[in-house]
Amino acid sequence: MNSLPLPGAVGRGPHASVYHIEIANIGTLESNSPVMMADVIVGSVGKMRVKRDHADVEVSVKPDVEVPGNAVAAVGQTSLLGSMHVELNPPLGQPPRGRLQPGATGIEDR
Repeated sequence: MNSLPLPGAVGRGPHASVYHIEIANIGTLESNSPVMMADVIVGSVGKMRVKRDHADVEVSVKPDVEVPGNAVAAVGQTSLLGSMHVELNPPLGQPPRGRLQPGATGIEDR
């Protein structure tokens, strides 16, 4: 059931910005999990596919959210009950640079 887009999920809809992330280990991440930037929910996880040695994770974010061009992704635990989320942030100790264009592929995990 989690593979179906949920109505009202954050960052879904015709104007959402879609990106693809390459992640080596997604753990128990599921479709419809939240996508966060600076601890704020800005979108949700879409489809996930296996590609050679990593997972290709599709994420949708609200159209008014600017994802930094140097963003890196991490899968994190949202709650003690085990729900997971994807974090998109600039590399540690670096300021955000540029803006990632919707449709971009290849945001890598840290």
